[in-house]
Amino acid sequence: MTRAVAWAGVALGATYLIYVGGGWWGIYTSPLRLLTMVIAGVALATWMFVAVRDPAWRPRTLMWPAILACLGSLALSTIFSNQPRVSLEYLAYAVVLAALYLLLVRLFADPFFRPRLVALLVMLFGATAALYVAGVIGGWIDWWHLAGLTIPPLRPGFAGLTYGNPSAALTMVVLLAVPVAATLGAATRRGAVVLFTVMLVIVTVALMSGSRAGWFALGVTFAASIVTIASVPALRQTALEGIRSLIRRQPAVVSLAVVVVLVGGVLVTPGIVQRALSGGEPLRLSFAVAAIRMFATSPLVGTGPGTWVIQRPALTEPGEPDVYVPHAHNVEVQTLAELGLVGAVAGIILLASIVRVLRLGARSHDPVQRRWSWVAAAGLGYFFLHQLLDFYANMPAFLFAAAVPIAYLDARTGHGGNSSLRQVVHLPQAAKRLGTAVGAAVVAVCVVALAMKEVPALRHDTAAAYADEGDWQAALEPARAAAAMDPAIAPYQFTAGLVASATGDHAAAAADFERVVAQIDLPDAWLNLAAEQAALGDVTTAGASIARAMRLGQVRPSIAMAAGDLSLRIGDRASAVAAFVSAVAGRPSLAADPWWSTDPGRQALYSEVISGAIARNPTSAWEVELMAGRAVTSTPPAQPIAAAWTGDATAVQLLVSACAENPVNIDLLSWCARVLRHLGDTDRAAAFTERVGLIFVGSAESTFELRVTQAGATGFDLAPEQWATYTYRRPTPRDTLVGSLIHLHLE
Repeated sequence: MTRAVAWAGVALGATYLIYVGGGWWGIYTSPLRLLTMVIAGVALATWMFVAVRDPAWRPRTLMWPAILACLGSLALSTIFSNQPRVSLEYLAYAVVLAALYLLLVRLFADPFFRPRLVALLVMLFGATAALYVAGVIGGWIDWWHLAGLTIPPLRPGFAGLTYGNPSAALTMVVLLAVPVAATLGAATRRGAVVLFTVMLVIVTVALMSGSRAGWFALGVTFAASIVTIASVPALRQTALEGIRSLIRRQPAVVSLAVVVVLVGGVLVTPGIVQRALSGGEPLRLSFAVAAIRMFATSPLVGTGPGTWVIQRPALTEPGEPDVYVPHAHNVEVQTLAELGLVGAVAGIILLASIVRVLRLGARSHDPVQRRWSWVAAAGLGYFFLHQLLDFYANMPAFLFAAAVPIAYLDARTGHGGNSSLRQVVHLPQAAKRLGTAVGAAVVAVCVVALAMKEVPALRHDTAAAYADEGDWQAALEPARAAAAMDPAIAPYQFTAGLVASATGDHAAAAADFERVVAQIDLPDAWLNLAAEQAALGDVTTAGASIARAMRLGQVRPSIAMAAGDLSLRIGDRASAVAAFVSAVAGRPSLAADPWWSTDPGRQALYSEVISGAIARNPTSAWEVELMAGRAVTSTPPAQPIAAAWTGDATAVQLLVSACAENPVNIDLLSWCARVLRHLGDTDRAAAFTERVGLIFVGSAESTFELRVTQAGATGFDLAPEQWATYTYRRPTPRDTLVGSLIHLHLE
């Protein structure tokens, strides 16, 4: 009964980790983070209690060099971190994850838990793949309802289960496939059928996900696997026997699968081409460049764990993309940036330790261990290659899935009599007991500290919720409490500044925003600081703060327009024109806003703004002219957009026909929506907007006109919502500009 209850807890905990606690929600939601720490604390405390009574449950691992090296490098970099509060949090998480890995090894070493864990992972693989495929098909059904029987887009609506994006969903499916393939193998007919099915599922999910990083990793892994199988006689023989058995005994299944893959490949070819040409490479390059700049500032120990996302804006040059993401999309350059050369050495030790475990498993007399070793090598190779273009070290669900085959081999190899920490390190029994006690105490402190840090996070969530409702008085107390309890977390200070400004305390608001910009070079904070300084009568300092906001904010129309308006109000006409030019050049639809004509000062500089925007961005000059009501003299696009905009019925029909012929062309679909909405055909415009939303990561703001409003921003500019979530995992209110600044909205 005790083992059954324990197994129920393990199964529920693992499932929770895979789908909730270790995914997007569990990372970025305060209540779930607290729940995760409670679950981890209970699991580790239970293990500690059992280990005290039964020596077989005490930690043993072949991975001890990697664990010590990684924790040591994180600790050293934390000591020298320029954001010690944040780095200490990441170090504590690493300690807890290391302890959970040691628990996983012990579970795999136990003959009761091992087969049940493997069976659970097999079921999780099937459930994850089925849920993702069903989600994509659901998106395609919506697409067919909107666009008719046309080729649907890949990754409709940016479907990514609970992991936040399609690429992550593919990665989880691949990692969970390892236990399935390793358990059944390909030597028997049943194993060959299962392995073939697993490969077919992976290919299907890979195509549906539209993950270019995943395609790259799978392609290289497949090529390397073929070379390895061809060069190892035992593997070659097993593979050939499995293929012959499958073809001989299941010819109909093989033929059907081949037909499905070929037909499916032809059908999704337009989507593949669209994804391959969708760009994004310069953005990833800019992230890597920022990481290298960061590494150059502290090459030995880096700037500290968790600091890349915070330091990136300050190391981004004016004009470069200012996009808020949770990682650098490359695990190697981010490691160099945050942990320096010490972290690189730790990474090498980690890889060497993994290779050692895989080699011991491959040389085992047990065929199951050998199979686990080879399949794990392929799965972990994919994981490593994928992270050349992505990053999953910040998501416990993926670390767990990647650690499973290593923990299995670690447990089985040690169980089989090979060297382990206990056998390699010859220490007195008293020293071992002392080390275990100290380690347990450190883990306990980390669990409690990580749980306690969620108290101000929950207070901040309450303040942000009240702010989103416009109840600033109710938000005042929790905002101030969170900022006082944890002053090193910039989002707490930022929210406190918004609340102080809304309640009329401009001096307190200015002080709060000053604390924010001291930690992170955030355009929103600089502009809010400028607004508060202007409200306090400090016009000169306000002008300097506006300039700091425009350093990166020039590429964000929501910042540039508000900066231009504030500059005009404090009498800085030149800065106002420059800011307005940046905004209109980036989003020409602003040129058609009646807002320009409602104030004599703005009306006087409108012509200069339009001419400057045309000169700034020649590729969109024709659109600026069109939106400004001028004759289109610049080179227009091939489609009759300008004529359709003015109401030419023939041109409108030609444009709509072009959208039908190019069902996944986002630019054309966006113009169809904009033109139809401009002409009052809102129903058809809404259908095109939905189609763009299904294609382009769930966002369809390109199908609307951008206009100035005095109310809060709605549905435009994701940066305000993302900066706090992705840098500190503490979301601020959705509207990140103070009430005295103008805002932008979509209509």
